[in-house]
Amino acid sequence: MKMLCFLALAALAFAQDCTVPYDGMVLNESTALCPGTYYVPNADYEGAIKISTSGVELDCNGATLIGDEMGKAVVISGRAGEPLSGISIRNCDFRDYAVGIFAKEEYDVGPGTSWNYCSGLSCLDRHKGIFLNLKITGNRISGGYDGITLECVTGGTVEGNRISNLRQSAIRTFNSKGVSIANNRVSGVGSVLGLYWGSENMVITGNALSGTVGITGWAMDTYIAGNTIDADNSGISLGDATCGSSSDHVVIFNNVIRNAANGIVFHGVGRRMVEANFFEDVGMEIRVNDAPLGGCFK
Repeated sequence: MKMLCFLALAALAFAQDCTVPYDGMVLNESTALCPGTYYVPNADYEGAIKISTSGVELDCNGATLIGDEMGKAVVISGRAGEPLSGISIRNCDFRDYAVGIFAKEEYDVGPGTSWNYCSGLSCLDRHKGIFLNLKITGNRISGGYDGITLECVTGGTVEGNRISNLRQSAIRTFNSKGVSIANNRVSGVGSVLGLYWGSENMVITGNALSGTVGITGWAMDTYIAGNTIDADNSGISLGDATCGSSSDHVVIFNNVIRNAANGIVFHGVGRRMVEANFFEDVGMEIRVNDAPLGGCFK
């Protein structure tokens, strides 16, 4: 019976010029998956599908990959000083993985060196730029813990994804620059969108976000506009007192924030413009904790 199933899958792949997914796939060229539903738990926790080559485009053709909440669906890995460019992930349906899509910096921690949560290592000093123009579009991610995690991405796009029912975060960025996060639909998660470790020049527009916290973290030169945020705790919360970091040059414009204890919260945020936002059933619309002067509230 197993042989018949294998032959049937092989025949399907041959007929459609597509690839049947399996755990440990290493993609060195653009690949289209065969439509269907596949149980593909990730045994080594380093990606059922692995990409570490520029120019690879993964088109899942709507295929559903199901994990066991213990691994990652796709891992894109690279090192500082060896940038990868032109990678895209689209039309995938990932369910029940610890992480759906992970752009991961590979780093070596030498003797006497320790990880610093506030400043990170390597790519912060090299000012980002390990993954250039990464595109993650039109995917569905549900179940598991985290949806999309991006480290050291410059000039990327996260657009048109549907993310739901996760135990932790939908989208997280670390040490990233110039990423457009647009027209995503997120529901049933803890922290919806986290900007961490010096993310800057982020453009966050047209998203429908629902979770415990909407947009959180710290960022420089960032534009947040036209989003609809339904949050239990805070709609937007910028500046992290734990690490002593602050946000600066932030524009928050024309967002709708609903059902939150706090609409917009600033912790040590510098220059900012907050204008034309709409609040519905919100406890405190704008809350400022020890923010420097330079704000503009309208």
